[in-house]
This record gives sequence, structure tokens and C-alpha cells, in this order.
Amino acid sequence: MFEKIRIEQPPMMAGRMPASIKFPQEENHDGSKCTSRRARNDSLGTEMIDSANQELEKLTQKLSELRRRS
Repeated sequence: MFEKIRIEQPPMMAGRMPASIKFPQEENHDGSKCTSRRARNDSLGTEMIDSANQELEKLTQKLSELRRRS
């Protein structure tokens, strides 16, 4: 009734990517060069966390100031 279809996977999809693939160098937001996507994403994540922490610190200071007034 149904016939089996065998799908061959190309070598790249069957596991890891071949070591010969190189990602182009790109600049991070801070102007530094970055060769891997993972390192670039880590850098972006760190920037976002730092920014969020600064915003949290500002809001915490405002909150404690408002508590002191009341």
C-alpha cells in the first residue's frame, strides 16, 4: 500500500559541520572582530544583560527613593 522512501542525508546534515567551513569575520557592536557566531551571540547576550542590569539598578534606586519619601 505504502512504499518506503529512503532519504539520503548529505554529510553536512548527518551530524557536525565539516571543519573546513569558516564564518566570515564580522564586527561586534563595540567594533571588535569576531570569528564565530557563538562568540558573537555571547557578546550580544552579555551586552543585553549589562544593559538590563543598569536599568534594574536605576529602577531600584528610584524605588528606594520613593520609599524613603513616604
